[in-house]
Amino acid sequence: MLLEALTFFHASFSSGGRSHLEVYYAGPDIRFHLPYLLPGGIDPLPTGVFVAAGWILAAGAILLALGCFHRVAAITVFVSWGFLYAIECTRT
Repeated sequence: MLLEALTFFHASFSSGGRSHLEVYYAGPDIRFHLPYLLPGGIDPLPTGVFVAAGWILAAGAILLALGCFHRVAAITVFVSWGFLYAIECTRT
């Protein structure tokens, strides 16, 4: 999970030399489509929200790997990964 969080910020060949943050979450052409809430989609959240979610995911993964505060770390990883997954699934 830590490696997944770190690749979130680094450019990769699979995303055309851009980071996954730019391609999937905070790029200029990204719109999120929530068909049950709004018919036309919503504007993306600020980039800082996604950066914070990535670092929170990384911190939770480190704590889980070390075995420290495992209950809090597991909840942190679950919520941050769930947030990023839900946003990625709704982008158009």
